[in-house]
Amino acid sequence: METEHSSLAARAGLGGYYGLANAAVTTGGKALFRGHNGGIAGFSSSFAYCRELGVGYALSNNGGQSLARIEKMVREFLVRRAPALPVPPVAPLDVAAVAPYLGHYRSAAPRQQLGGFKEYLLGGFSVVRRGSVLVMQPLLGTPDTLLPTGPLTFRWRTATLPGVVFTRDHDGRRVAISARTYGVQAGLWW
Repeated sequence: METEHSSLAARAGLGGYYGLANAAVTTGGKALFRGHNGGIAGFSSSFAYCRELGVGYALSNNGGQSLARIEKMVREFLVRRAPALPVPPVAPLDVAAVAPYLGHYRSAAPRQQLGGFKEYLLGGFSVVRRGSVLVMQPLLGTPDTLLPTGPLTFRWRTATLPGVVFTRDHDGRRVAISARTYGVQAGLWW
């Protein structure tokens, strides 16, 4: 269940993130938790486990509020005595490999169709090079620094696993894939 089998991201080299309804819930900190979460209007849930530490949790809320704060507190309690994970080394940026992937991306796969139109219009982001790193700048919000882990795979600054990959989809379009977004390269005019 933890192994990626067929996603475009897995085929492009982003392994270890999403298996069969089982994803890396945390990618930094003292331990890697895997599990699944979800929510619809009026309900949210989350379960996760850390195989190495032999701990896990399940949360459910039918009030519609986010579980993020409670989840963070539970995870911090469960790993309070664990040593920190080693920070993976940063690979050299392959400037030639990433050059075609710089530019603007439009959101192409909304998480929920009900809010898809809003995400389609406002979910875009730009990818720019800043020295030896890339920066993913959303249309609205705070930019994320991407540290290279391979020619076209990257991790967020606080992550221990690669979480972003640049590749081409089955139609040959350049795409950026992460747990947070699936973007198709498009002109900024979009």
